[in-house]
Amino acid sequence: MTYPKKVPSGIKGLDRMLNSLFIDDNVVWHEESGSLASQFCMKFIKESQTQNKPFPLYMFQS
Repeated sequence: MTYPKKVPSGIKGLDRMLNSLFIDDNVVWHEESGSLASQFCMKFIKESQTQNKPFPLYMFQS
Protein backbone atom coordinates (compact mmCIF):
# COMPACT_ATOMS: atom_id res chain seq x y z
CA MET A 1 0.00 0.00 0.00
CA THR A 2 1.30 3.47 -0.83
CA TYR A 3 0.60 6.44 1.36
CA PRO A 4 0.23 10.06 0.24
CA LYS A 5 3.43 12.08 0.32
CA LYS A 6 3.84 14.55 3.19
CA VAL A 7 4.51 18.15 2.21
CA PRO A 8 5.47 20.98 4.57
CA SER A 9 3.19 23.99 4.93
CA GLY A 10 6.07 26.37 5.58
CA ILE A 11 4.97 26.78 9.21
CA LYS A 12 6.81 24.30 11.44
CA GLY A 13 4.36 24.53 14.36
CA LEU A 14 1.41 23.83 12.06
CA ASP A 15 3.25 20.88 10.50
CA ARG A 16 3.88 19.42 13.96
CA MET A 17 0.25 19.91 14.97
CA LEU A 18 -1.18 18.38 11.76
CA ASN A 19 1.62 15.85 11.15
CA SER A 20 2.27 17.87 7.95
CA LEU A 21 0.00 18.24 4.98
CA PHE A 22 -0.37 15.49 2.42
CA ILE A 23 -0.62 15.59 -1.37
CA ASP A 24 -4.32 15.98 -2.28
CA ASP A 25 -5.24 17.47 1.12
CA ASN A 26 -7.85 20.19 1.04
CA VAL A 27 -7.23 23.01 3.48
CA VAL A 28 -10.08 25.38 4.29
CA TRP A 29 -9.56 28.46 6.41
CA HIS A 30 -12.40 30.44 7.90
CA GLU A 31 -10.94 33.67 9.12
CA GLU A 32 -11.94 36.85 10.81
CA SER A 33 -10.85 40.19 9.44
CA GLY A 34 -7.26 40.94 10.41
CA SER A 35 -6.26 37.30 10.93
CA LEU A 36 -2.96 35.79 9.87
CA ALA A 37 -4.32 33.68 6.97
CA SER A 38 -2.55 35.79 4.35
CA GLN A 39 0.78 35.22 6.14
CA PHE A 40 0.12 31.47 6.08
CA CYS A 41 -0.55 31.63 2.34
CA MET A 42 2.71 33.48 1.72
CA LYS A 43 4.72 30.93 3.74
CA PHE A 44 3.05 28.09 1.85
CA ILE A 45 3.87 29.72 -1.49
CA LYS A 46 7.50 30.34 -0.46
CA GLU A 47 7.88 26.72 0.72
CA SER A 48 6.50 25.48 -2.61
CA GLN A 49 8.97 27.68 -4.49
CA THR A 50 11.84 26.47 -2.30
CA GLN A 51 10.99 22.90 -3.28
CA ASN A 52 10.38 23.93 -6.91
CA LYS A 53 6.84 22.51 -6.68
CA PRO A 54 3.70 23.94 -8.27
CA PHE A 55 0.86 24.95 -6.00
CA PRO A 56 -2.81 25.56 -6.63
CA LEU A 57 -4.22 28.46 -4.69
CA TYR A 58 -7.85 29.48 -4.71
CA MET A 59 -9.10 32.43 -2.74
CA PHE A 60 -12.70 33.49 -2.33
CA GLN A 61 -14.09 36.37 -0.37
CA SER A 62 -17.64 37.19 0.56
